[in-house]
Amino acid sequence: MNKLIKKLRFSLFTKILIVFLLGLLLYSYSLKISQDIFIKKAAFPKMQRMAVTMARYMVEQVGNPPDTLKAKVLTDSLFMGLRYQGRNFSWESSTEMPDFTDIKIPDYIKAPRIKAGFDKGLFVILPVKDGKFLIALQNKREGVYHAAEMILIANFAVAIVLIFFMFIIIRWLLKPIKNLDAGVRNLAEGHLDFITKTKRRDELGKLITSFGLMVERIKEMIKARDRLLLDVSHELRSPLTRVKISLEMMRDCPEKFEISSDIREIEIMITEILETERLASPHGSLVFKDIKLKTLIESTLHDLKISTHEIGVDNIPDTYIKGDEKRLGILLSNLLTNAVKFSDQKPDSVKMIVQQKNSRLKIIIENRGQSIPDEDLPFIFEPFYRVDKSRTKSSGGYGLGLSLAKRITEEHNGNLTIESIKDGTRAVLELPLNEI
Repeated sequence: MNKLIKKLRFSLFTKILIVFLLGLLLYSYSLKISQDIFIKKAAFPKMQRMAVTMARYMVEQVGNPPDTLKAKVLTDSLFMGLRYQGRNFSWESSTEMPDFTDIKIPDYIKAPRIKAGFDKGLFVILPVKDGKFLIALQNKREGVYHAAEMILIANFAVAIVLIFFMFIIIRWLLKPIKNLDAGVRNLAEGHLDFITKTKRRDELGKLITSFGLMVERIKEMIKARDRLLLDVSHELRSPLTRVKISLEMMRDCPEKFEISSDIREIEIMITEILETERLASPHGSLVFKDIKLKTLIESTLHDLKISTHEIGVDNIPDTYIKGDEKRLGILLSNLLTNAVKFSDQKPDSVKMIVQQKNSRLKIIIENRGQSIPDEDLPFIFEPFYRVDKSRTKSSGGYGLGLSLAKRITEEHNGNLTIESIKDGTRAVLELPLNEI
């Protein structure tokens, strides 16, 4: 409910509807004021004078006290009503005639003892010798006043219908904005395959077409970048192999080990680039199988030359997970490597927590040491993004590890988040389980 209220509150269509409704209220109020001014100030005195004249004529015709037979014929023929109240005699033309006390009408401006005006119709109270007459010239469903009310109601109803159709038309005219909003949201989330199409040829249609062309251009630029990285990575493999062979022929010295370490880093970078591209390729899909979680974690730690006691992990659930063993190993390896690299290198500075809940597996890797600034957190999964803008060798790799980890997680229908904690960083990996 709160979500709906918030959506309506910030909706452009809701604001347009409110503007129309306010315009309708203003129009109705001005019409009512105009009606009151016309009837009460301009036309009312004339109507009051004519009503009193007609009432006097009727009293002259029926007499005082009234001749009931003549009064009945006259009121029936003119579709009017009459009530008389005297000292010793009272009479009414019909049972529907209201009592004197039920009618509240103003004084006649030329004779205050006479009253004439609108109250459930047009009435005149005319005092006479030894009594008074109440004459109903029009009932509440007749006359100018009633017609003015009907015109007001009709105008209000027509205005509502017009506003409804205008709102539908404006909603249709602004429909491309919704399509554009959906396209922008998908673009912000990295979904470049979302297609925004429209048959409109107006300004909004041109805007959507331009947006679609922009997305296509971005896709082409990203593909060109990926192709360049892939080609460069492939081309580097052969020279690196020749350098490694030549390096083996050198005698052992500090320079040899330093060059060998540099070559190893380049090979890791090339492997991560190729692995990322392989995951994006339709021909590089994952090979899913049932993997024992404990074996996967222990083998990853063994490859990194880390024991379970060094990073503080135990009580690994004896469960199975369905996934690509090689890619999941890369995923855990990248997370653990980052945790160790950016820790304070003290005992128990890295901790792994493994939790199992229903059909989900959660692996939490925390370290004490260097935390990630808040302004860098939204970008840490971007390829080649590094917190250290100087990009020195001592501060880390090439910015591909977390990007690859995120891609592998998504391919396994999981979720990976990185957050800064007090004096450190926490990585939370969630994956679906497959119990056997």
